[in-house]
Amino acid sequence: MRYILLNGCVSIVVPVKPGAPLVAWDTLTLERLWEVELPPEDVSSDNGDGGESNSDTTDDQKDKKKMKESKDGKFEGIVQVLFEYLDLCVDWDRVVVQGSSGSNEEQGEIAAGPDIHLTVSDELDTVDGACDVGASEQADYDLLRQKKDALKDAVALLVASAVRSRSSEAVKKGVDADRAGVAMWRIR
Repeated sequence: MRYILLNGCVSIVVPVKPGAPLVAWDTLTLERLWEVELPPEDVSSDNGDGGESNSDTTDDQKDKKKMKESKDGKFEGIVQVLFEYLDLCVDWDRVVVQGSSGSNEEQGEIAAGPDIHLTVSDELDTVDGACDVGASEQADYDLLRQKKDALKDAVALLVASAVRSRSSEAVKKGVDADRAGVAMWRIR
C-alpha cells in the first residue's frame, strides 16, 4: 500500500476505542469525489430569519438553518456516512473541545479547521456526585454533542478538501484518482 497525504488537504486525528479497526477506507474514489458538488461557501449566521430563534426548534433544525447545503445533498450524505463510522470508533471520553471545561494546555491539540480545535486527554473525565443528576446529564449530553459537532465539522472539511483537490494539477498528475480516496488507520 502507498499512502499519499495531499498537500493542503486536512487530516483528522482522534482517539479511538480499543478494538477499532486497524485499517478502513471509504469505497468512494477520489475520481467520484471530484464529481460531488460542494455547498455554497458563504455561510450566514441568520440565513434570512432576522436573527430570531424559535424555542420550538431542535438543535438539529438549528444546525440545518445555519449551514447551507449542496443542491443534490451528496456532499452531506458522504459527510454523514463517514461521521457515523467514526462515531462508532472514537473514544469520546478522551476528546476535549478547546475552550470547554476540563481542557488544559498539557493535552495534545488537534486543529480540525479554522474554528475547530479538539484535544486528546489521557485521563477520563470524572463527574462529582454532588450536582443535580438532571443538570449533570444535560451537561454531559451538551458536551458530547459539542464534541460530535466538532468532529462532524472536521469530516466536512476533510471531504471538501478532497473534492477541491480536483483543481490541483499536482494531484491529477501524481495520484491515481480511480484508486485513491479517504482512508483511516489506527496507530499504536
